[in-house]
Amino acid sequence: MTRSVKATADDYPQLEAFFCGYLHQDYPEEHGSVAGAVAAFRRDARAPERRTVKKEWKAFRAATADETLKAVGEKLTRGLGSAWIPRKRADLDALDLLIAGL
Repeated sequence: MTRSVKATADDYPQLEAFFCGYLHQDYPEEHGSVAGAVAAFRRDARAPERRTVKKEWKAFRAATADETLKAVGEKLTRGLGSAWIPRKRADLDALDLLIAGL
């Protein structure tokens, strides 16, 4: 039996804060791109917050590795408050690299 993967603020609180604070509905206007939003977070966040986002993102990605892209997108938006929705797997891979650079 496969356990359904949850993605809520309770599961990933710092990741939820990151998505709500930086990849919200106005991120294209405020930051220009996903990379710009991650760069803004890097400038604003303290080292412990950056480390926690990296750790939680890695856990989220591992937990959703077998999920469809649509399911991952729903977890990001409904569970973690993101307005950013990956359109292809490469979008997630690009975010992996950006977050790894925090």
